[in-house]
Amino acid sequence: MAQCEGCGKDMLVVDDCSAGREIEFADGERQPAIPYPKDEKRDCHDCGVGPGKYHHVGCDMARCPRCGGQLISCECEVV
Repeated sequence: MAQCEGCGKDMLVVDDCSAGREIEFADGERQPAIPYPKDEKRDCHDCGVGPGKYHHVGCDMARCPRCGGQLISCECEVV
């Protein structure tokens, strides 16, 4: 079982994260999260969300709404 740190649900069972819809940055700015692309043919290989849904917190496929890079490794200081 892989439990999401945001919504607390099993990532391989729940195909959308209620906690992953907004990204908060260290400077206090909040931006809407970028959902998994609707045109994908499969669920996200890392967190299991379906196309058009929001990634679970910590997913390595989630994109940063500020820089467009990989959210878990960009330098935008997400809190």
